[in-house]
Amino acid sequence: MNFLGSLEDPREDYTGLEGKVDLSPDDRHIVFSYYDKGIASIYIAKSDGTEVKKMTSPQDESHLSPRFSPDGRKIVYLSEEKGTRKRDSHLYIMDMNGSNSKPLTTGSEQRMNPVFSPDGKQIYFFQSNQFDYELSSYVKFDIYRVPSDGSVPAIPITKRERGSVSDLIMTGDGEKLIYTDFTSGGTQFNILPIKNPQKEETFHLQDNFGRVVDIVSPALAPNDKDIIYASVSNRNEAATFTYDLFQMNMDHKKEKQLTNLHSNLGYPVFFHQQDKLLFVEDLNWPQSPSKYQLMQMNSDGTDITKIDLQMVK
Repeated sequence: MNFLGSLEDPREDYTGLEGKVDLSPDDRHIVFSYYDKGIASIYIAKSDGTEVKKMTSPQDESHLSPRFSPDGRKIVYLSEEKGTRKRDSHLYIMDMNGSNSKPLTTGSEQRMNPVFSPDGKQIYFFQSNQFDYELSSYVKFDIYRVPSDGSVPAIPITKRERGSVSDLIMTGDGEKLIYTDFTSGGTQFNILPIKNPQKEETFHLQDNFGRVVDIVSPALAPNDKDIIYASVSNRNEAATFTYDLFQMNMDHKKEKQLTNLHSNLGYPVFFHQQDKLLFVEDLNWPQSPSKYQLMQMNSDGTDITKIDLQMVK
């Protein structure tokens, strides 16, 4: 599989990393979801992969897409039902040590890609309550917001009803949300002013030859200008696609290829205190299921190294 999707419905015997990893604000820890025989739990480890600790132990659901709060004290995550066709999911928040977990949403919907506001007071995410039984998937997603303390129910901030959204990103100033939408014309970038969502900007990024770039799992650099993303690296070859990491500045729109691994890379995450980033490589590409290896490199693509997660038994 490529990074247009994640392991939301793995085989019952699947064991391995979900793919998405997040860094604590001080860069000392990572939080991630790891499957054991088809059930995903949340773990915390040092950013070098050592001292892995299990934070949740679900039985009939999977805990996915964990993210640190800006102060590093809380973790937001998704709890997804297992054994059902719809796979409804709920938003939860807990302390960094795994205690005091509580739901932030109710109802039969699917949620995706939770992100904190810079002050940690709000959480934004995609939500849909429209399930298409022919497609066996949820359709028509919008962006919702809920206080991180759960004091009031979640409310929608858009009414776009888009069917293939992904990769919700908050800008550093907390004023805009960036996300992608897969359209017939290629990957569409959307920039949404939170206080004035009617003035949303949409555009397609192009490579240096004027071709629309299919962008997967983008990450916004701390300068709010550079985006690193996965994209096809063998665009001129009639072969199985390979995905490497690329960089593009949002101002001049010039693309630069950072890696040449000719594999399937994705889910880049920037360090906060260092000029580095994490990402994953699918060692089983193009076969299924994915087998993710955590990696790190300098933000210019140099010094690529593996991070071996020392998983607890």
